[in-house]
Amino acid sequence: QLNYKLCELAVPTFAMLSFALMPKLTQLIASVDASDRARAVTHFLKLNQIQTFLGCASAMGYLLINNLFIRLWIGEEHLAPLLWQFAFACNLAVTVSGDAVIQVAGRCGSKGVRMAGLAIGSTALLNLGLSYLSMMLGSIAGIPLATSLAQVILVYMLGRFSLGYLQIPSG
Repeated sequence: QLNYKLCELAVPTFAMLSFALMPKLTQLIASVDASDRARAVTHFLKLNQIQTFLGCASAMGYLLINNLFIRLWIGEEHLAPLLWQFAFACNLAVTVSGDAVIQVAGRCGSKGVRMAGLAIGSTALLNLGLSYLSMMLGSIAGIPLATSLAQVILVYMLGRFSLGYLQIPSG
């Protein structure tokens, strides 16, 4: 529980980028002006790149400093196994990296809201099932890895939808 504190701080900090930019992006996406929609695409891609960098960098930073942080904070007897730390780092990287895609999909018209809701609901059920299976198998690392897998699928589904809606080539 205490080994995940750095991740708990990083996710909302970097997700704030989306919250700060979404009103403007929503306005640009909804515009009928082609130049506004082109600006929306540019801003969306930059936001996604920045969040992907921050998510991966914070996951690597977490892996590099977590043991030292926990050792100094509460003692060596509270260190989590490296596999657990890796699973939490994966979850951190995927969650932060995919935030812009999830936020934008829900702003792509009424079909985007419906698609986001279905994708979030279905991947939540997938996460629940895989996490329950991991729990039954006694795998603590399996629970955050299940969350990471469900999040990757969610980001892929909503990313494909958003790319199509914004007419961005997926290649």
